[in-house]
Amino acid sequence: MKIGWIIEAGYIEQEHNNDSWNSVIEELQNEGFPIKVINYKSHLTNDYRWDLDDVNIIGLIGTIGFVKNYHKFFQGPPLYPLFDPELHYYSRYQHKIEKNYLLNTDGFILPFVEISKKRQLETIKTPVFLRPDQALKVCEAEIVSDQSSLYSWISDKQRFSGVQDTTFFWLFPKKELGTEYRFAVVDKEVVSGSVYVKNGKVDISEDVHKHIFGFARYVAKEKIELNESSYILDVVETKNKKLKIVELNSLSTSSYYAMDIKKILLASSKVLINIAKEWEP
Repeated sequence: MKIGWIIEAGYIEQEHNNDSWNSVIEELQNEGFPIKVINYKSHLTNDYRWDLDDVNIIGLIGTIGFVKNYHKFFQGPPLYPLFDPELHYYSRYQHKIEKNYLLNTDGFILPFVEISKKRQLETIKTPVFLRPDQALKVCEAEIVSDQSSLYSWISDKQRFSGVQDTTFFWLFPKKELGTEYRFAVVDKEVVSGSVYVKNGKVDISEDVHKHIFGFARYVAKEKIELNESSYILDVVETKNKKLKIVELNSLSTSSYYAMDIKKILLASSKVLINIAKEWEP
């Protein structure tokens, strides 16, 4: 069994550690991994055809638009992005995480059209954390500090975003947060971790942050049950030093920050090889 990878050039360009991506790709290519970096927006025929060594399955990494749509025009072996639609909506997976381990558990969900009504606005307690239920970047999550800012938030969303009347938002009380961390989970195992981008630094040490890695490993193994066992896990350490799960994201489309890219790709390759074996007649 042999696996290949197709990675979108635009995704690498927007990554914080794009130099690391380029060096890892070159390193893996030298070790015999067929990897093709393509310009998704060029629409060149060569970018939609597999012309490297024969492989049984191809993994995809890139932006959401690339991973969702690339297969429609691709000619070659089967594609398998680690991209579960279950993770596209907070409402579809939050109930699959044990409540005690979630950061936000005391909120409610409303369509934008209801939030924007004056009578509804007057009942919303501020400060409030608003996040779209949909994870496909219709807009960013935000903390709104007071009623006046809430009116401005509505106006901004109407004028400058892809938010529609039917877009659902979660409303949660604001919480005092400390450092945020991101982990790559592959087949329910934590492969690598990184601090969120902060002051230009994104490093994390397993020696220094043992309790945080331990928490991530525990919840990935015992407290999260998804259709897809490989994903991105975001964790925060609150001001009172409690660790909580913020959200989950797709492994194929999320930023890896300072995580070990090679370890993630190698671990994901093993998962994809097992999938290819299941597909064998």
